[in-house]
Amino acid sequence: MATLEEIQEIVTATDGKVDQLLIWKASHTKEHELIERDVADSRAVLFENPGVVSKVNTLWNCNKDVTKWKDFWMSVLRYLIVAVIVAVVCWLLLLYKGISL
Repeated sequence: MATLEEIQEIVTATDGKVDQLLIWKASHTKEHELIERDVADSRAVLFENPGVVSKVNTLWNCNKDVTKWKDFWMSVLRYLIVAVIVAVVCWLLLLYKGISL
């Protein structure tokens, strides 16, 4: 069995570690409170300002328009690629017929 002195040494070593953990937890909690306060302030500035809300809505609508135009031009590009492939195949077939005659 452990003697009283050994137990006191273990408790003393553990006590220092517990103090360090409590200090770390307190500073960690305080940092989280500061971050939450900063986020709340930023949210209040952004979402309670009608000008910013209006600009965000305008950008969102602009993004929708850009997406529509992007989809349109991508479909046009697909059709052009298919048309070029068909034209090249037809041209190669005509060349093959011309050579074989």
